[in-house]
Amino acid sequence: MENKKRLASRVGTPGICTVVLIDKSQRPIMNLHKVPLSATVWAIKSKVSERLKEVGRSLSAEVMLLHVESGGTSTEMTNDECLSTYNTLGVSRFTVIISRRTKVELEVVLSRPEKKCLCITKQKKEQEEFPVNIPLGYSTQQLRLYITETMNCDVQKKDFKLFYDEAMQDAFPEEGTMRSLGLADKTRLHALMPPGFDISKIQYPVLDAKKAGAAPTTEPETLTEAAPAAVAGSEKTQQEKDFDARAKGGSMPQQDAGDYARSLGFAPSNKEIASLPEKVDYKTFQDFLG
Repeated sequence: MENKKRLASRVGTPGICTVVLIDKSQRPIMNLHKVPLSATVWAIKSKVSERLKEVGRSLSAEVMLLHVESGGTSTEMTNDECLSTYNTLGVSRFTVIISRRTKVELEVVLSRPEKKCLCITKQKKEQEEFPVNIPLGYSTQQLRLYITETMNCDVQKKDFKLFYDEAMQDAFPEEGTMRSLGLADKTRLHALMPPGFDISKIQYPVLDAKKAGAAPTTEPETLTEAAPAAVAGSEKTQQEKDFDARAKGGSMPQQDAGDYARSLGFAPSNKEIASLPEKVDYKTFQDFLG
């Protein structure tokens, strides 16, 4: 009976719960209240990304990872699964670890050029595919170098072209980083199979940044990045307007700032609130939430 009482105390309103988001260091990030158990993981990621933007921080749903831990095992939450898949007991406060994806796995599909012939029977297209794990900070040039080295068949980076589609009409960009292109995990890229290609000879090298022509971008240590600065003279965000409405003379008392952060769904501890200055302006408030 006692065990049943304990379980009942953990179960809140049927069908909804509060998602408590923490980082890998167990630091509270924010709370999402009244989240339906039927909500997909992707919907939760999108909402978190939206809330972060409101306070001037940036973490897109595409590079966001959510994990749950149970019995010493960490499980990544899959985008198309519902929250109920992981919150199986329907507890009222469900803790989720949030982190940033630092690599993307791409499926490289190589097709052998079709030979022209008068054959009555259509020849089956020969294809080989292999995965490559690339840091999101790498440029498209570094990606091409990595793939050509992986193929191990003396192909020069400049001679290797990538495409989004199997018909090889939609060319992959020549510039940009994996992050800026917004590539999803398991994205398929297509290219012609070079002469001498043998999938059994594939080797996965360590990328030489100097040979690639640019050093890889260092991954940020923080979970989120600052959102692009607003253009001078542009309208204030709704978040800033709300802050100004609550503040007096452009700043608010320390405890009021803490209470306001909690009203936005964040979960700062009393110790963290006490670390704020006595008067908190909007920029300090943004940094506090970030």
